[in-house]
Amino acid sequence: MSSFAFKERFDLVLVNGNSFSCLLSQEQQVSCLESIRRHLRPDGKAYIDISPLSKKLSETFSLKRSFVDAKGLVVVEKAHCALDVPSHRLDFHIAWSSKEGVFKDVVKTRIITLPEMHLLFKLTGLEVKKVFCDYSTRQRKDAYAWIFEIQR
Repeated sequence: MSSFAFKERFDLVLVNGNSFSCLLSQEQQVSCLESIRRHLRPDGKAYIDISPLSKKLSETFSLKRSFVDAKGLVVVEKAHCALDVPSHRLDFHIAWSSKEGVFKDVVKTRIITLPEMHLLFKLTGLEVKKVFCDYSTRQRKDAYAWIFEIQR
């Protein structure tokens, strides 16, 4: 994700699900944004979804929820997250269980600050056109999710 090359350019590029935060260094994030810029058509748009470092993130938090998967099985998801503020690291320890067993995973992310995100756009020649917050509104105060609409 931090470095890719295709022969064509695109009208639309999506980076969703906070996957940008899975790039664990600024260098990888800059490389990703530069690749996006190279692959956008002049009138193309990219949307990048992030969960910024904010006061809403505490040092640790837990989550438990259930859902029905594609096979119709009830799956229980338990997640525990640990935040290391100085390094901007947030590690998710996740376990999904169903009658078929338990699957565990650890997702390591680098939570970015909003001023840093704007600086990365500026450094890579990308312009923010719109910002959507919490997936449906433009309410920025204490928003969990920010979606940036960017262009070359």
